[in-house]
Amino acid sequence: MAVMKVHLLPPGELDPTLIARWRALRDAPDGASALRSPFFAPEFAQLVGEVRPRSRIAVIECEGAVAGFHAFEPGALGMAVPLCAHMSDAHAPLIDPRISLDPGVWLKACGIRSWRFDHLPAGMPGFEAYETDQVSAWLLRLDKGFAAYRTAIEARSTWIRRTAAKLRRLERQFGPLRFEPHTQDPRAWDQLVAWKSAQYRRSGLVDNFSIAWVRAYLERLREAASPGLSAMMSALYAGDKLAAVHLGMRSERVWHHYLPTYDRELASLSPGLGLLLRMAEHAPSIGIDTIDFSSGDMEYKRSASTDCIPLMQGAVESGWLRASRFQARRTVTRLRASPPILNTARRARRAGVALLNAARSGASALRP
Repeated sequence: MAVMKVHLLPPGELDPTLIARWRALRDAPDGASALRSPFFAPEFAQLVGEVRPRSRIAVIECEGAVAGFHAFEPGALGMAVPLCAHMSDAHAPLIDPRISLDPGVWLKACGIRSWRFDHLPAGMPGFEAYETDQVSAWLLRLDKGFAAYRTAIEARSTWIRRTAAKLRRLERQFGPLRFEPHTQDPRAWDQLVAWKSAQYRRSGLVDNFSIAWVRAYLERLREAASPGLSAMMSALYAGDKLAAVHLGMRSERVWHHYLPTYDRELASLSPGLGLLLRMAEHAPSIGIDTIDFSSGDMEYKRSASTDCIPLMQGAVESGWLRASRFQARRTVTRLRASPPILNTARRARRAGVALLNAARSGASALRP
């Protein structure tokens, strides 16, 4: 077994040599294609480190050479979460595939008792023993161009034809359509925040824009402009009317579909899908070969995707924590088997989230 050493540093302390090694591991020919996501760019870790100062990079060395990196956020009692916490749609350590390392060993060397993951590419060496479930990440492949994508997708889905027809109706009612692949217009950003916040609340979810660090992270993200991580805030207008807007990010070849939203008054015309169609048409011209929808079993993702890859969920943890997690999962399973109890729990959760959103909104209003 290789002699291993681990040292931790804040993302802002990555030097050019470490960044070059990071990129080499991410882009290795035998590496997972999922690692091309902008979430795995060193620039992403650096950006998150600006708003999450507890973030750490574990630099893993074997026989005196850097063998890997693991970005994470430490929590209480040694329980860590992925970098960027719940805003992370992809996470995994970057490990030299020629070296076999037990995740439990090197995570312990980081001072971590538990690291929970929910968007880890399936097949990551050593993690199968810690997997508890899988979800699918939906992908729209454009490596052969948009025309080839359209031919392939229309053999099984009508989403392009239906969306194109609705775009024509939108144009007739409100004026000429205008697609902006990346806008820095602050009015578009303000509208995205308003629409998305309202959507979170309607859905009974915590409003991410009411969380200070998330708001700061997204504000920085929309200014990102580097080869590995660039903001893509796309907008669709009908006449002078903003119909839909989406904040995403791209790496060299992958466009991550992140925060889409649209004018609900135009819902019957599906402006969000119209914006997605324009994005897919435009993507090959800027070197994008994949639009990554991440997980979520939504109809539009199934209709527009050409492919999906499995993602693992689970936790690397010590024996007693694994036992506790097993008991918790068994309790959840029993609750799901009892609809009255489950419905009561859901109502209580929605009420609690509504109170939390209201409290955060009030606190924001009081800030100078």
